[in-house]
Parts: sequence; C-alpha cells; structure tokens
Amino acid sequence: MKKDLLIIEDEADLRETIVEVLSPIADTIVQAENGEVAIEILKNQRFASILSDINMPKKNGFEVLEFVRNKGIITPFIFLTGYGDGQNIKKALQYQATDFIEKPYDDQHLMTTIERSLILGAGLIEKEKEYMQMINSLNIDEERKKKMIEAMNSLNILKLSNKKA
Repeated sequence: MKKDLLIIEDEADLRETIVEVLSPIADTIVQAENGEVAIEILKNQRFASILSDINMPKKNGFEVLEFVRNKGIITPFIFLTGYGDGQNIKKALQYQATDFIEKPYDDQHLMTTIERSLILGAGLIEKEKEYMQMINSLNIDEERKKKMIEAMNSLNILKLSNKKA
C-alpha cells in the first residue's frame, strides 16, 4: 500500500517543518502552497491522505475539500489550522473532513493522526483497485460495467475512479 500525502499550507517555513515531521511515515509527500495549486495537483494524482490549512490565498481549505468530495474522492482529509473556532469545526464536519488539528500542534499527535489517515486512505485505494479489477473481469459489456460503478458510487460503498471500466 502506497502512502502518499498532500500537504497544503501557505506558510513555507511551516510547510517544510511539517514535511520533516511527517516524512518518516509517508512514502511520498507532495506540497502545495495554496488551494488553487492543490486542486491542479488533485486533478491528476491520488493521495492516501490530505493535510490542509484552512485560511490561504487564492482557494482556501474548504474549497479544496469541496472539490475533493464533489469529485467523489473519499480520501481522508485533515485540517491543520490556527482558526479552530466552532464555526470552522462545524463547516469541516459538514464537508466530511476526517479530522481537525489546531495550531500550534504537537508533533506526536500530528504524526499519529496522519499515520492513521494514511493507512486508512491507502486501504481505500487498494479496495477501489480490487473492485475495479472485479468489475473488469466480469463478462459483461462496457455499459453494464459503467452502470455497476455508478450504482456502487451512489450507494457510497466506495467512490470508484472515473477510469474506463
């Protein structure tokens, strides 16, 4: 299971510190300095987990999370923010964020939270691949395969990729 992590943080020094803390538990860490850059990355790459600040220039963390969920991706999404008020927590839950960590953070707590999310996310990606292989192995036409994927997605069993069945 590949445990790739996307870190979205506009403060370069903090982003580098987070990368140092989390590099022992992630296979690959990709960095984005704002939500706009993150969305461009997410159009082409899948991650086992996403760690994002909320308040950033261009696109904020909520906009990134909304993009991810609207795309049907169930990747664990954790907010790391200095703005841990009730309104932000409520909004994070509304958009199905996985967790919410307040700055300043404890390194061990951050590592434990992200490690759990990486394991969960990598497992979800593996399950998705298994389901796609199973569907592709069926002796049915492409239209039926597409309908099976749509049905599973609508039931939220697993948000399968939009790749051709």
